[in-house]
Amino acid sequence: MNWPHSAISVVVADAGPLIALGKLDRLDLLPALFERVMVPHAVLAECLTQPGLPDSVRIGAALTEGWLLASDARVEDIAGLGVGERAAIGLARQMGAALLADDRAARACAV
Repeated sequence: MNWPHSAISVVVADAGPLIALGKLDRLDLLPALFERVMVPHAVLAECLTQPGLPDSVRIGAALTEGWLLASDARVEDIAGLGVGERAAIGLARQMGAALLADDRAARACAV
């Protein structure tokens, strides 16, 4: 199915949404909705900790296919958030991109 791209062209993904979509085998929604999907290396480390799981395999395949793009990111100094969330916020701020996160505290800090 071809979905129209959203008004947001670049999104930085945190681990939670990537893992959830990977488990549901619906990572295909991301490149259908966004022109570029970025992910910090710190987030990838979280997503790929168990390489045999289907979500991890699918996330790895998205990297290989080239639509999920890994990037270095500065890790923001934000108390109460994990390194992945802080890296995703840092990359989103650095790029002026939207943040795709399921963590309420991360979303609140990203604004």
